[in-house]
Amino acid sequence: MAIVVAGISHNGAALAVREKVAFRAAELLPILSAIRDDCRFREGVLLSTCNRTEFYIVEGERDAAPVVWRTLTSRLGEEAPAYGYVRRDRDATRWCSARRRFRAKSVTRGKLVAPNVARC
Repeated sequence: MAIVVAGISHNGAALAVREKVAFRAAELLPILSAIRDDCRFREGVLLSTCNRTEFYIVEGERDAAPVVWRTLTSRLGEEAPAYGYVRRDRDATRWCSARRRFRAKSVTRGKLVAPNVARC
């Protein structure tokens, strides 16, 4: 079991790129569910804001990063990994601690947590 953070942020991508990979609230759960079905992760969160689109995933049977990159590449129309990052395990937990930008007092499985955050 691995913890993975994969995404694109303002640190590596221009606004035009970030706009293409941003997800509307109605898209969050379907995208996260499709990724879950593909790589069978245990838990996942998709955060999409004006500054970043990040997937926080507890892996299950398969590596989730290639599925995330395939999803973002499809949306962007070019290779998304060139703009993004992947952090795993200890690096992922440090990344999450350093980048905590939102707080949710209550999270319900399979529901929208905030306007641009979904948990599956």
